[in-house]
Amino acid sequence: MTKAGLPADAKRVLDQGFQKGILGKGNSASAHVHLRQQAANKMAEDEKLFAQTERAAKDGNALVGLGDVWLSKQAWTQAHSMYAKARAVGNVRREAELSLHQAMALFKMGEAAQSRDLLAKVLDDKTALAVANLWRIRTLTP
Repeated sequence: MTKAGLPADAKRVLDQGFQKGILGKGNSASAHVHLRQQAANKMAEDEKLFAQTERAAKDGNALVGLGDVWLSKQAWTQAHSMYAKARAVGNVRREAELSLHQAMALFKMGEAAQSRDLLAKVLDDKTALAVANLWRIRTLTP
């Protein structure tokens, strides 16, 4: 996830692995520690540039990217806001992913009905559709 540009997700997963005692043990312990440090370093690096990147984002795809970063930080309201801006600007490369990710943010904000409405718009991408169907089920359970 760090290499995918989402160090917050990577760090969260690694931290959970260490807390549960799954990581940081055995022959690979030093590799686990190194990976965790890499994620922390990348997160700090990204934080320094994030405000500047936000100010510079003008097109829909850049706004989607910022929404993805907010989503990875579990900042649901900010993610939704960026996705809404991207939708308003338009000309987004992967509309299905935008709808999927915005629906995830809405669900996490407690807006299950709005999330379901947006998930229904995910149609033209097989992978996004499969994930959207799983999220549709999730939105039906409290």
